[in-house]
Amino acid sequence: MATQLILVRHGVTDWNEQGRLLGRSDTPLNQRGLGQARRAAEAIRDLQPGTILSSPQARTMQTASEIASLCEIEVTADERLAEIWLRGWQGKTFTELRDDPDVHAYLEDPFHTSDEIEPFVSVRERVRSLIDHLHDKPSAEPVVLVSHGDPLRIIVAEALGLEPGRFRGFSLDNGSVTLLRVGRVNCHLNLLNWRPGALTIP
Repeated sequence: MATQLILVRHGVTDWNEQGRLLGRSDTPLNQRGLGQARRAAEAIRDLQPGTILSSPQARTMQTASEIASLCEIEVTADERLAEIWLRGWQGKTFTELRDDPDVHAYLEDPFHTSDEIEPFVSVRERVRSLIDHLHDKPSAEPVVLVSHGDPLRIIVAEALGLEPGRFRGFSLDNGSVTLLRVGRVNCHLNLLNWRPGALTIP
């Protein structure tokens, strides 16, 4: 039995608009981000999801709450959907970090390890654990996963069976909706990076 996954990236925050690395900071959605969350919720309502799992960060819980309110179901926080943790890079822009050789190495190679950022293998391991759980307990109703750019991109890449590190080939914008139907044998990517209500092409 296949399960339909509705992947939602949280709405935009002030730090997103400033180009700052959020990490696990509890930066809330701004007004534009709240609007994105509401439009995503309206788009998802007709799909009649039965479960909403969310990263525990404030911005994702706010986004998930908008969906839960319209769909009349509860949100469950799941650490496996959490944002990548950062240390000294958190709150910085890439301009401020341009002289850091670790940043350049990480941007060139997702497998590069640094004390400043959660390793790719760690993020991959936790999202794969979630995918395995969903395989073991397939749902007849769609499951909403509200998370962040990299964890969601890794979920897409893993579900499609792509080589590790290929997740960077996907764009998932703030407030975007992606639809996957996943089973033990195959996966169908039905929609990628759709931004409900967006007036411009990404």
